[in-house]
Order: sequence, then structure tokens, then C-alpha cells
Amino acid sequence: MVELAIAFTLLSLLVFGIIEFGLVFYNHISLNQGVREAARQTAVGCYNPPGCTSASPTNDVVAYTKNRIGLSNASTSVHVIFPGSPNIGDEFSVCAFYPRDSITGLLSSFIGGYSFSEVTMRIEQLPKSGPIPTTGGDADPTGNGWSKCS
Repeated sequence: MVELAIAFTLLSLLVFGIIEFGLVFYNHISLNQGVREAARQTAVGCYNPPGCTSASPTNDVVAYTKNRIGLSNASTSVHVIFPGSPNIGDEFSVCAFYPRDSITGLLSSFIGGYSFSEVTMRIEQLPKSGPIPTTGGDADPTGNGWSKCS
């Protein structure tokens, strides 16, 4: 019986560790894909994709990024860095943070913190009329003023 208790404890720790890692990996992939899709929309001058109704293109890019990430919008932080007077060929960045949480608490000391994703692209099209995005977005959850986002 003692051997079974030891083996079961180790086996359950291994199984829950695999589940925790899988969820963190899934969230990181979702974060990367959502940021990439939003950056692509922004590169081709589509600042108001479906579901975004703000009068501010920067807020539309942030909202669209959160929508495409598909995780909790309240927990996702997005920032856009856009040149002051953009021209075709100029670079811009879309960055996002999402917290890495442990569902069981067993591995929280190993997986805590934030997942980060940044995509930098070149502007391919500018809108014929209307406002263009500016640098802005959500507050940095790490308190570093988006210094990780270049």
C-alpha cells in the first residue's frame, strides 16, 4: 500500500504538470497568433475590422487584437507602437501580455508571470482618409512601461 501511495503521488504530479504545461503552451500560442493576425490587419490599413466600432484606430487595433487572441479580454494587455507620421514601409509593432496562471497551484512557482508576444511589420497601405493609429493601448501589467516592446 505504501508503494501505491508513493507511485500515485508521483504519477498525479506528473499528469497535472503535463496538463498545466499544455494550458500555458496553448495560451502562449493563442497570444502569438492573435497578435500576428492583428498586426497583419493593421499593416494593410484595416483599422476597423468586424467587431471594432471605436472612433479611435488605436483602440480598434487593441480591441481586434484581444478578439483574435481569444483569451480573457480583461486579463490581456495590448500595446501598439506606430510611427508619428507614418509612410508606406515604416515599421510598427503590436505587443501583448497575458498572465500565466496555475490551475492547480502545484506548479505556480514554475509557471508564474506573463506570456509576451510582439510582432513588428511594415506598413503596406495607409487609409485614403480618416485617422491613423498612434502609439497607445493598455497599461503594462508588469509596470515597466512596455519597455519590452520596441
